[in-house]
Amino acid sequence: MLVVQHEVTAFLLQYCQAQQERAQRLAPSYGRLWAAMCDVLQAGGKRLRPYLFLLAYESAGGKNRADMVPVAAAWELLHAGLLAHDDIIDRDYVRHGRPNVGGLYRTDYAKLSHNEEDSTHFADGAALLAGDLFLNAAQHMILQSSVSDAQKVAATRHVNKAMYEVIAGELLDMEAVMLPLETADARSIALLKTAVYSMVGPLVAGADMAAAGAETRHALDRFGAAAGLGYQLRDDLLGVFGDYKKTGKTAVGDLQEVKRTLLMQETFHASSVKDRARITKLMSEPPIGESDVAWLKELIEKSGARAAIEAQIADFEQRALHALDDLRLSASTRTKWLWVVRYALYRDH
Repeated sequence: MLVVQHEVTAFLLQYCQAQQERAQRLAPSYGRLWAAMCDVLQAGGKRLRPYLFLLAYESAGGKNRADMVPVAAAWELLHAGLLAHDDIIDRDYVRHGRPNVGGLYRTDYAKLSHNEEDSTHFADGAALLAGDLFLNAAQHMILQSSVSDAQKVAATRHVNKAMYEVIAGELLDMEAVMLPLETADARSIALLKTAVYSMVGPLVAGADMAAAGAETRHALDRFGAAAGLGYQLRDDLLGVFGDYKKTGKTAVGDLQEVKRTLLMQETFHASSVKDRARITKLMSEPPIGESDVAWLKELIEKSGARAAIEAQIADFEQRALHALDDLRLSASTRTKWLWVVRYALYRDH
């Protein structure tokens, strides 16, 4: 994992700096936007999606790993673009413990405008443009790679499919905040917003680049769906109980914005009529205050919802392991896949 992390990070920064120089020649402010994007790429990130892409490629018999690094990096740029847009929707200005693009521009624009509402609005606009550029760069990186034309078409098709489906999840997630907690389709949101582009997409794309058969791609699809759903459930728990020093994001943010997560639905169904009524009231008036957040955290524990989500994560672990059995992996390669399962489902950041 660390080898891929360093390799992909170095490749991304080289690309980003070249784009910054190119943008600078058009307009200094455009170069500044790319500088902010480079800063975001250096801020952190596990490079999980590029790792999964390369792991699936090599596990399926791919031999030209060096040629695949740009295609793997494209999945990280897709991720960066989606996060930039997601942070705008969630009104987040911090990522990996430091300002994201919107956060950087809020500071910059506050010096140019005495109207806080205006400076925040234009900072969100800069973040929106950065997200567009990241998504465009993902396509550009594939086109610039040295893989065959047929592989470029296939890689682009996989990235486009993932983007198409994750936007469905993003829309459902955004609209869910306006719906009663019990009616939101939290499982579809988790599958579309997280699993299909964080796990299924890069895994199936990597195998496809190695010309893997339908049986292998189907097993990876099942593995990615199980691991991806478990990944999102762990993310829900970290969003409430995580350590800021490790996650880089403020804990309880999901509670303050009353996100319609599977964790909150589990809490609602396991609670008393009185507690359900209070949850419903809180869900109608985000963001909620610190005392209500503290009450919700306690209720999640007391109702048994946290334990129930842990049990679901364990179930997804078994589903992922069963899918691995169909891949017929060597012992050494299977060890790498087992690490993916443990990391995705039981990480602390």
